[in-house]
Amino acid sequence: MLQISKSYLHPIHHYAYNPAKGIPVITGVAYVIPDPILPSRLCYEVTYSDGEIDYVPFLDIEQRAYKISACNSI
Repeated sequence: MLQISKSYLHPIHHYAYNPAKGIPVITGVAYVIPDPILPSRLCYEVTYSDGEIDYVPFLDIEQRAYKISACNSI
């Protein structure tokens, strides 16, 4: 039987961490155009416990600013 659990995006780099927001759950993947003069980039869509949605570029995970986990605490 297929089991699916939530995945969380844990900030590792101090610039990525915002203690007021907590640890967001990954809710999707999207191409985002941050500015009309910049190219689109593949991002994780994340949702915080207060319902706020944000987008985190895949590049930030590759550069180790975040870590993906199957639990909301590390």
